[in-house]
Amino acid sequence: MKIGLALVAICMLFGLLGAPSAPAQELGEARQGFFEMAKKYEIQAQEPAPAWALRRDMPLFRLAWLSDTHVENAASQEALRGILTQIREEIQPLAVLFTGDNWGWGKTGPQRQWAFRQFLEETLGEELPAVVLPGDNWPQGFEEVFGASKFAFSLGGFRFIAAAPDAAGSANGCSLHDPETLQWLKAELEAAGERPVIYLQHEPVQPPSTLDAPKVAALLDRTPQVFLALGGHFHLNLEFARGHWRQWIAPSTGRSHRPAFKVLSFYSDCVISQDWEEDGEGTYRPVSKFLRAIVPPRLREGLHPVRAFQREELSQLPPAPLRKEPELDAHAPELTRTLMAFALRYALQQRQAAPKPQPQP
Repeated sequence: MKIGLALVAICMLFGLLGAPSAPAQELGEARQGFFEMAKKYEIQAQEPAPAWALRRDMPLFRLAWLSDTHVENAASQEALRGILTQIREEIQPLAVLFTGDNWGWGKTGPQRQWAFRQFLEETLGEELPAVVLPGDNWPQGFEEVFGASKFAFSLGGFRFIAAAPDAAGSANGCSLHDPETLQWLKAELEAAGERPVIYLQHEPVQPPSTLDAPKVAALLDRTPQVFLALGGHFHLNLEFARGHWRQWIAPSTGRSHRPAFKVLSFYSDCVISQDWEEDGEGTYRPVSKFLRAIVPPRLREGLHPVRAFQREELSQLPPAPLRKEPELDAHAPELTRTLMAFALRYALQQRQAAPKPQPQP
């Protein structure tokens, strides 16, 4: 990665996680400053496409992955309808994954969630199911409509584990998992056996985007079966590597300078992501932006094709609403320090890994 990506993490300190007491105007300017810098370090088109992305063998299955759809009015609803119709008719994945900040149109939380669920049923039909995660925006009522926000299931031999926070303040990122959730997550990771694990959460674990992100990251670090984490939240197309696993951050289809979604192709040796970007006319087209996450060789034996979506070996915690705890906002400086430490470590690593300039003759 480019050294400049470390500057993205530094800007997060001011752009996304300013102290709650910061004036609204200053915070808004800082957020804009973060966005303008961070978007310069998004995943870039690769021309020609890498050889590993041009596979001719069929994947075990495909998922379409959308994040931060931000449906807040009739126009954004119709835009999402067009995306999902195109996914259903052209891509025909096994299922569609939504990683939060989905639907904010409606009077109350449950009404919004029911509206989103009904919209999905009408647009996707019975043949194309959806896996839905809550985000930090509009999570109210999620458990009443979509059920548990902490769940695990197997698909084609892959193990998917999701764990949304249990409590949040109003400051961005000031959220926590209950000890019971962390214990459940630890147990699920330990029970993964010989299955490759994909972790799901709206807020990325890398960079640390919640108060508990370091704890979650430590659990993933101790689980060699984990090779990939998926999240959204930043409305940008980014990738971070940490030890044996990678964090992919999806762009937004709802509020972005470059609206896009991803198609994930699952093979027995890797997962390959390809972006589909909006072409300026409301239609999405595949572009030469690829990511790859390698499945550890020892975990490949049990992977197999899937022709119908079914959550096998389902495990979940009882559905519970996200608790609003304003006192968590007092921990914003703590989160800032955590991000600063991440930024400094990342900058040092990138500087050490950068090619040394050759002396001029």
